[in-house]
Amino acid sequence: MAISHVPSRMPGLGALVLLGLLSAGCTTLPDVKSFADSTAALAAAAGTQYHDISSSTSALRIEKFDVETVDEFNARTKGIPDQQKSIEATGRSLDALFDAMTTYSEKLTSLAAAGKSGPAAVQSLVTSVKGFEDLAGIAAPEVSSAASAITSAFESFADEITKRQAKVSLADAADAAQPAVDIVAKQFQVIYATVLDNSSAFIRDTAKRQARTAAGNSIIGFNDKVTRNYNTYYQFLNGLVPDVKGAGPDADLWHGFCVKQATPCRPVSELEAVGLVEARMAAIHPIVAAYQLKAADIEAAFEQRRKADAAVVKAVKAWALEHQKLRSSLRDGTPLSAFNLRAALVELEGLLGRK
Repeated sequence: MAISHVPSRMPGLGALVLLGLLSAGCTTLPDVKSFADSTAALAAAAGTQYHDISSSTSALRIEKFDVETVDEFNARTKGIPDQQKSIEATGRSLDALFDAMTTYSEKLTSLAAAGKSGPAAVQSLVTSVKGFEDLAGIAAPEVSSAASAITSAFESFADEITKRQAKVSLADAADAAQPAVDIVAKQFQVIYATVLDNSSAFIRDTAKRQARTAAGNSIIGFNDKVTRNYNTYYQFLNGLVPDVKGAGPDADLWHGFCVKQATPCRPVSELEAVGLVEARMAAIHPIVAAYQLKAADIEAAFEQRRKADAAVVKAVKAWALEHQKLRSSLRDGTPLSAFNLRAALVELEGLLGRK
């Protein structure tokens, strides 16, 4: 006998599958993959920037030039080994920080993509912040205080979530992590302002001293002194020149160079001095011009690094702001665009591309 109908209250196959998913702790969560993708791109771009500074610092020449004295050599190279060690250690600290940021963002994104929001997912997210917790133990001395602040913030986050684990959703965990994420943005600015900007300035100053030494300190010093005093010196000489027109005993006597005065005039010696100075300036001009071009390139490179440093700091701040938006996405289900972080990355990558 055929069954005429199925009772409407009997759950269908789709309903059974849905119930199974819900019982497994899964739900529908928004697409926040852009957060992880942008964090990875930020780590790559920032790494390019600070590793360039580290490489430039390591390349600073410490051999003695033949043209420089021992005192000049010591003054030029003072601090180079310490600076090289400092920037190398800071680079390792930044590598660890960006690795931690990337690991955390990828874990948060993967859990959301899988629709996992229960206690197991939360514990998995807490485990992913271990890189932040370990940061203080491996940080360079110059950034140890900033690293300690980041480590403490994420340790507090982990402790709080562990205590409340059974009652915390993935969205709750993201909310709890926000203060620690904000600490990353705040302390990152300290790291970059204190170490990276100083290193960029050190590279510029050392490279300029090196270029000056290669050109000849006495040559560049002579040019700078004459250039600095040129107008003053020629105003003095012009004060000795009378307005003598036509032929006459005065013009022949003073040769049109100094006014009649009671004390003996010095037209010949002054004129000879001017001639010697101008001849010397003409002779060293090619060397000076080459040095000035090199110095301009060094200054331009410094300005480019300074702008890129600022762009990295701006991008990390944007990362923290996108994390705030991600929290809202986990609450209301709206996809995350990560627009602000992507815009900051476009600016940073543009600066790096013009290096």
